[in-house]
Amino acid sequence: MNNSNAVCPTCGKKMKRCAGHWSHRTIMSIQVALAGVCITLATLVIFAFATWNERPEAEKLKQLSQTMLRYQAPHEKIPDVWWLDHVGNDLTPAQSEQFQMRRHEIEEMLRTYKDLSSTTKTIAERFGTFRLAFTRQKNVFAAENTVMTSAPNVCFVPRDSIGSGVLQSHLQWDVSSDSVLIAAINVDKVLFAGTLFHEFLHALRYKERPREQKETEEEFAEEEVEAHELEALVLNAATKGAYLREIDRIAHKAPSYIDAITGVSAQDLQALDRAAGSEHTSPRITSSVLAEHLFLLGSRFIDLHDFPKRMKVKMYQWLTTHAPSYNFY
Repeated sequence: MNNSNAVCPTCGKKMKRCAGHWSHRTIMSIQVALAGVCITLATLVIFAFATWNERPEAEKLKQLSQTMLRYQAPHEKIPDVWWLDHVGNDLTPAQSEQFQMRRHEIEEMLRTYKDLSSTTKTIAERFGTFRLAFTRQKNVFAAENTVMTSAPNVCFVPRDSIGSGVLQSHLQWDVSSDSVLIAAINVDKVLFAGTLFHEFLHALRYKERPREQKETEEEFAEEEVEAHELEALVLNAATKGAYLREIDRIAHKAPSYIDAITGVSAQDLQALDRAAGSEHTSPRITSSVLAEHLFLLGSRFIDLHDFPKRMKVKMYQWLTTHAPSYNFY
């Protein structure tokens, strides 16, 4: 068909002489402009993602350090609340009552989380006969008359002994005294349960090793990975899955485990605190909580991408090398 005589319905001119009209040109211009904006935005997003991923590691660590300062600032104002200040030659009746309350709490934790895994079951069965103790400076004393068992001491460190250097965090396993050392401060039950199982795992693995066998650096890191993941298992169960859901929300967006850790924001960490119930913790407790947050961001990134489990050991070693001020032990 010959369309040489076709006319424009708007102006009546032959189509080959019609230069187009404002409405048609405007619509076309808007379409072209919108397409250009979309392409530009997409390019900027891709560029930003690539630029972040290619930033030097030192720069990422600097950002992490700045994030930590912002995150920790509110916690710096929160004091420790001690339930045991000083122990004389003997416990007072009120102090003995406090120790029995702690025994009931720990026994309840062992029962509550016993069936989460074969490891929690072993810990609950083998360490259910723990002995309560306290420190006076660096010496450990029994807090009750109990039969000696293979279970470790659960040893509380009063306020006046904390400066002796016996305890580096609010809770840790001590081989020399066969004790899980715990600062005698009030701690949220969920956080206490998670960190207690973490330290009981160290006690369990120590008691399973032949005495003449020294732990290699690789084995040490493997055990820490296991302990942190056991702590996460307890925290997640106690929060009905909220804790790991929040960890996964943050971790899955990163291009690497280093970026999952260093790219976390203060707002992300506060969201993790809300999920774990650690919003109002003192600096002593926050150090351990923060270590768990950072470890899990890297660990869950590895899980979400189905990378080899051995990568977690490498990730843990990277963490303790580049963020050594937090309590990863």
